[in-house]
Amino acid sequence: MAYTQPPNLSEEEIQSLLKETELARICSLNQDGTIHATTVNFKHEAERILIATPKASRKARNLQRDGTVTVLVDVVGEKASDFRGAVVYGKADVKELTLAQFIKINETWMSADRVEERTQRLLDLTDWVLISVDPVRMASWDFAKDEEFAAVFRD
Repeated sequence: MAYTQPPNLSEEEIQSLLKETELARICSLNQDGTIHATTVNFKHEAERILIATPKASRKARNLQRDGTVTVLVDVVGEKASDFRGAVVYGKADVKELTLAQFIKINETWMSADRVEERTQRLLDLTDWVLISVDPVRMASWDFAKDEEFAAVFRD
């Protein structure tokens, strides 16, 4: 027997994961055909994934050229069997970023008492854009739901 994949997350669990997780990995296509992957902060809102990034960043330039994007959101618990996540395959749109949008994204990881001030300081450093990811399809997994897999780590 070949082990292929643990059970999926339910739709509610996927939505919870996307709302509660601060970091994701975003993958875009470089001009030479290789994949560019980097860690980002994000906000999940109205079925979209919102990411603020410097306008001159490789991911922004890649996605302006080719909007094909993959976003990985995952969580590892205390044990190796406490591993769950979702991969979002989608299309990205890159556009201007407003201060209000940037604050909303940064609220997911910055302290509430300083988010406005710190966001303004980031805006003063460089020009930023908003990457808006519309999911086309998703895949997910939850190793904790797989009793046989989890048993390997209890022995």
